[in-house]
Order: sequence, then structure tokens, then C-alpha cells
Amino acid sequence: MQPNVIQPLTQKPLFDPTYLNMEYIFGKAANSIQPIISFITDPHTWSTLGIISVSISILALVIIVFSLVRMYEIQVFDREEIEHEIHEAMARDKETERLLN
Repeated sequence: MQPNVIQPLTQKPLFDPTYLNMEYIFGKAANSIQPIISFITDPHTWSTLGIISVSISILALVIIVFSLVRMYEIQVFDREEIEHEIHEAMARDKETERLLN
């Protein structure tokens, strides 16, 4: 019969911590994060980001104003079209009444 393959954790550790150097691991992590931190804390980054965000905001406002003006023009056109159709329908009704009399 085979010996039990799964051993309890108390009998044998999962790994040998003899070669585990936490200072090395954290040093590597800090060195890999350092360019990101320097990019975030750079004033040039924030000024560039500010210029980009202001440009996008102005563009969005222009689009909103254009859309509002265009919607107003469409409403005016629709109102005139409806009034024209009402007048034509009333004229047809009057003509029909006149012919029936």
C-alpha cells in the first residue's frame, strides 16, 4: 500500500524559508513602483493633464450648446410645420363645407 501522499502541515512545511529574503522582495517592488510615483508627482504631468481636461471640457460645452441650438431650431420648424398643416386642414374643411352647402 502507498503511503499517504497528503501530509499534514505540521509534519513538513510547504517551502523552506531559508532563502526567503523579504528585504530583496520589497526592494524590487519599490524599484518597480518608483517610475509610477515619479510620474504622478511630476508637475509637468499635472499641467499637461489640466490642459487636456480643459480642452475636453470646452469641446463638450461647445457640443452641448450646438445641440441645444439645433434642438430649438427643430422645435421651431416642427411648430411651423404643424401650424401649416392645421391651416391646410381647416381650409380643406371650409372648402368641403362650402361645396356641401
